[in-house]
Amino acid sequence: MRTRMTARTKWTLAIVGLLCANVIAMVALAVSSSTAAPKLAPGYGERR
Repeated sequence: MRTRMTARTKWTLAIVGLLCANVIAMVALAVSSSTAAPKLAPGYGERR
């Protein structure tokens, strides 16, 4: 048996998928930014 997806279902799944991808990206950024000592480029912030 084959089921058909309506446009509403497709849009709902697309929006839910995008929201999940954003949550994953936010978690990845939060984890990567929570290091004990942030790594900056040498000379960053020095006055010339």
